Amino acid sequence: MKALDHGRVLGNFLVVIDGTGQPRFSERHGPHCLEQNLVAPWRPVNGVTRYYHPVLEAKLVTPQGLAISMGTEFIENAQLQADKQDCELKAFARLAPRRKQECGPDAPAAQRFAWRTNRPVHRDIVATLANDAGRCREKIENEGFNIQKNGGFNLEHAYSTKPRQMRNWYLWLPIAHRILQRLERGRLFGHDPKRLFGSLANLARRLAESFRNVRIPTEALEAAVAARFQIRLNSSRLVESPSSAT
Repeated sequence: MKALDHGRVLGNFLVVIDGTGQPRFSERHGPHCLEQNLVAPWRPVNGVTRYYHPVLEAKLVTPQGLAISMGTEFIENAQLQADKQDCELKAFARLAPRRKQECGPDAPAAQRFAWRTNRPVHRDIVATLANDAGRCREKIENEGFNIQKNGGFNLEHAYSTKPRQMRNWYLWLPIAHRILQRLERGRLFGHDPKRLFGSLANLARRLAESFRNVRIPTEALEAAVAARFQIRLNSSRLVESPSSAT
């Protein structure tokens, strides 16, 4: 529908891949847990073991602040007593073919952080590459994982200890986040919904309460399904405030 074309950088979409954590437990609750040994000062002989379930996420990000999930790969051990634990690099090798990536994993020994591009860099595009591509790397954390952890989605909350239910919960979460982003970045409200509702968390609560208390007529749903419509997103970096709107 070309609704995201405004987020292209030099004609291309920007996909960022990063890992994030799900709940941690003090006891093993399944065969696929990753283990992390912690040093506890009150236990000088044996450390404390935590069991956790990280995931590797691919998100399409835009300079305007969208962070839309495009793919998920769960990082988990194939069996108990694994010689080598699963990790982000191994998960990337599984995720990349599905996302039709053209480059493979790269694990240099030296710790150097930089932006890397296959485009020839010259003065006409260096600012665009830096500001609209390189600096967008942080949006998977700020507009992506941080919102999912602290914006009312409770990414790190242990709703279940069963592996299948935990996976299903995580796969549903980006769908809910995508709905919220469409409300936040769309043109439905006409101006910044954070000012209108106080916060995005309040917007999510109001939306949930409307689903609980207001029944949508069947004919309205059928008409919406049959109609052809386009979701228009606000393409500006900063949403216009109500006081300055004309």
